[in-house]
Amino acid sequence: MIVDLHCHTREYSPCAGDDLRSVVAAGLTMGLDGIAVTDHDVAYPEELLRGNVGAALGRMVVLRAVEATVETVASAPVIGHVLVFGADIGTGPWEDHRAFARAVRARGGALVLAHPLRYRDGAERLAELLPVQAIEVASTNVGREHSELARRLARRLGLPMVAGSDAHQARFVGRFATRFERDVATSAQVAEEIRAGRVVPVEWNGIAGRWE
Repeated sequence: MIVDLHCHTREYSPCAGDDLRSVVAAGLTMGLDGIAVTDHDVAYPEELLRGNVGAALGRMVVLRAVEATVETVASAPVIGHVLVFGADIGTGPWEDHRAFARAVRARGGALVLAHPLRYRDGAERLAELLPVQAIEVASTNVGREHSELARRLARRLGLPMVAGSDAHQARFVGRFATRFERDVATSAQVAEEIRAGRVVPVEWNGIAGRWE
């Protein structure tokens, strides 16, 4: 099962250019099995999501998640972004990484460090302070160099690797994604599979017409 774990909509991410309908349509065109809507610091409301997606829910899984902005309260504060799956944590940003981690853990969620090292902004330190369950190692918003650094970080920490487009425009949906060994239908199941390490990052090969 191929799922793009990192997509934004203009309804809830001011930096995004396309609405949810366009994002879902792009995912269907790409042949994805699912997408995760990961708007900044807020989960796309479920009722609105179902209303805007409509019949597409029968053809592709559309998951609600969050890209959370988290600040550490350590002696040298750093700010990073983590994808939250399987936990309703309200609206951010979050200024206390410890309280944030407790809230996610209490709700059975999983955390993925998003685009680490993109700005060399201390995200590696955040990965050490937060109980992240996986590292995002590829997206449309990081170059090959930073992707390799993220892979090295994941290997050093012994964590699974995932990928997502980080699409802020519909045309980027599905460029990077994650292959799940088992089918997932909910954000909670995504969290479970990530914790179990049954995930592999993939990239769309336009020439071959498949994810590799």
